[in-house]
Amino acid sequence: LGLIEENPQNYYDFAYKDLSTITDTLALIEAYVLNFKNGTVTGNTVTARGGGLFGHEGGTTLNISGGKIDANTAGTYGGGVYVSGVGDPDVESGIAYVNMTGGTISNNTANSGGGGIYGTDTSKVTVSSGTISGNAATNNGGGIHVNGGTLTVTGGTFSANTAIAAFPLWDHW
Repeated sequence: LGLIEENPQNYYDFAYKDLSTITDTLALIEAYVLNFKNGTVTGNTVTARGGGLFGHEGGTTLNISGGKIDANTAGTYGGGVYVSGVGDPDVESGIAYVNMTGGTISNNTANSGGGGIYGTDTSKVTVSSGTISGNAATNNGGGIHVNGGTLTVTGGTFSANTAIAAFPLWDHW
């Protein structure tokens, strides 16, 4: 697990010149910004949440504009990406964000919900471009599952996402 915490700048910019591979889950806790522009997060397995990227607590922002989050597995929610708001009430009203403007989230698995992306509590998930494909969830949201947050989709490509219990793309309050 790669843990990003207690950085006074609260800002991380992953822009690899060469296609680099990250084989540990990247975790952001409390008011951090991750700009994921290139590279690959792949092959991770976690027993709980967030196989590829894990963002937790208000003010956390995951900006995905390129790269690939592929073939990760979560024991519960968010095979590719997991984000949850709440946490510190002094930080950005407890809202956590995923903003996808490019890149690929593919072939991830969650043993409950959100094979590709899972957002909960006061999260805001926005997809305007990119590809979400081949993800699977045992319950809801093979591609995306937002439970208690807000989902906005204005673009992107969604294909071959599966969910056994319900919809491949599911927004649930």
